[in-house]
Amino acid sequence: MYHFIIGAFLLFGLDAVLDGQGTPEIQVERITIKNKSAILDELDLLNINERTVFPNIENSTKYVASKYKFNK
Repeated sequence: MYHFIIGAFLLFGLDAVLDGQGTPEIQVERITIKNKSAILDELDLLNINERTVFPNIENSTKYVASKYKFNK
C-alpha cells in the first residue's frame, strides 16, 4: 500500500503576502483539524514530534517532561 503526501512549506519575507486564493501555479486548500491531539499521538508513535522535528535541548526536555509527568 502506498501513501502519497503532497504539500508545501512556504517562507516569505517580512512584507510578502500570498493571496488566499492561490495562483495558477499554486493551489491553496485549507482543512480544519478537529482531533489534533489524536493526530499528534499517532505521529509520536512514528517518532515524529517536537523533539525530533526541532531537535534542541529545550524541545527535548519538554518532550521528556510531558511523557513522564506524574499525576498528583
